[in-house]
Amino acid sequence: MKDHLRAIVITAHIAVVFILAFPAPGGAMHERAFKSPALRAWWERAAAVSTAVGRPMETDEAAELAWAIGRRWQRARRRTVQHLQFYVKYCGVKQGWTMFGKVHRRPGRLEVHLEENGEWRPLFVPLHPEHDWREGQLRQERIRGYISDFALRRREGTFPRLAQAIAQRAAADFPDATRVRARMVPLLIPKPAKLRSAGEIPLGAPYFESIVPLDPYR
Repeated sequence: MKDHLRAIVITAHIAVVFILAFPAPGGAMHERAFKSPALRAWWERAAAVSTAVGRPMETDEAAELAWAIGRRWQRARRRTVQHLQFYVKYCGVKQGWTMFGKVHRRPGRLEVHLEENGEWRPLFVPLHPEHDWREGQLRQERIRGYISDFALRRREGTFPRLAQAIAQRAAADFPDATRVRARMVPLLIPKPAKLRSAGEIPLGAPYFESIVPLDPYR
């Protein structure tokens, strides 16, 4: 009997999470997004495919069709999901679907450098086998949430506070160091063929750079 009940609970949980995983266009369902150059290229391709298979379609018609289908889907999903909100709250399974809705072609990463004897050296570079100072903290989920905003060039005013927190810890770990530098560095993701030939991801110009003296934290 216990095994049967356990199987029912597990099956119900999987079903709820599966329903919650249905795509939710959310912020993309507004006219400004639909008129963006990036999406218009999608509508052009969709219209070309439709025309190629025997159903002639203009670009604007493809966009209008996608808008109508998206709105209907959004309403149907909302009606379904609203009955599951008590379970979402209880289990904490409220991860937003739109986080995985697209690939960010210009992501950014946090880098930390330390100044010793007048020279800078890398202290933390994500996923680097050597520059992994305080990796457990700097790659923690809450910090990654801030870094995600910084990668989109949001919350610039918050970045110096993160740099100050980093400086406080660096001052304790490196008593002879003078300054710490935190900055965001964009990763310029190329197309697969270029990435294979280059062998590494090219970097863009750093931004949100903050240099903090360490003496005040000692």
